[in-house]
Amino acid sequence: MTIDFNKFKNKRIRAFHSLWRRQVFLRKPHDKLLINLFDNPRSGGLNFSSGLYFIASGNEILYIGQTNDFSRRLIESLGRVYHQIPDISLPWSVAFAKADGNANELESAAIYKYAPVFNTSIPRKTDCNAEQPSIVGISPVFADQQQKITTAFTQSVLEKQSSKALLNPNPPWVMGKSKRKSSEQVRAEEIAKNKLDGIFVEKQFVWNDETKDEAISEIGVSLKLPLKFKINLIDDGSVITEDGEFIGMWEPDEDGFVYFMPDGQNEIRLCNPFVGLLCKKIEDWYESQKEN
Repeated sequence: MTIDFNKFKNKRIRAFHSLWRRQVFLRKPHDKLLINLFDNPRSGGLNFSSGLYFIASGNEILYIGQTNDFSRRLIESLGRVYHQIPDISLPWSVAFAKADGNANELESAAIYKYAPVFNTSIPRKTDCNAEQPSIVGISPVFADQQQKITTAFTQSVLEKQSSKALLNPNPPWVMGKSKRKSSEQVRAEEIAKNKLDGIFVEKQFVWNDETKDEAISEIGVSLKLPLKFKINLIDDGSVITEDGEFIGMWEPDEDGFVYFMPDGQNEIRLCNPFVGLLCKKIEDWYESQKEN
């Protein structure tokens, strides 16, 4: 059987753009990022598809992760980080590093050394003198930033963030009170849990109050953070304007649709599977209400 690599590549690119739209960046990906993710090394792409990634904005590394698929996991992590930063206009960059068989150790060492604000868990206990991953590629993230990249990966700024992390008595993974399991551990435990007499039993998804609360927590933003959008979906189920005005409630359903109910009403007013588009609809509705 002959594999059509161009067809396979096009399928991956389509999946990437679908995932990108779901993150509601409302910005296009940079060509350099696409080249790194999908082109062969002769054309400027990476010669590996799994390893470590470093997400940075301005002069700070915000998150370090590992994956066996940059085109998926990197974008998911970027989506979570992006919507929690007060100033998204700063240049965004992502750096890549190989992790030949020791991803947990390298990721832990990098997290320990730089203490990125969104790394609220760490695979393993380590120290800042452990072996560090070697960055082999840096790319701007968004097309509208053109060739601007962050200063976060310059030697002087890396040293500054490392020094700050070393002096921090309460790094993010301590404040987060969690110790993340490696992807290998999670998969092994899941398989073991769902095996019965040697037969794998597929875990069934159940939509209930617990899974709904998890979805609300994942999609919503905390009131402890600045309200940077005109319409903000909060993790307690409320909808609040950038001025802090409460205008209604929201909740998701098991099919991924998100619903909005205005304050004082018991019926659904608006719905959409994309959070960004729903917020735009709510904004238009809210403006029409003010005019009336």
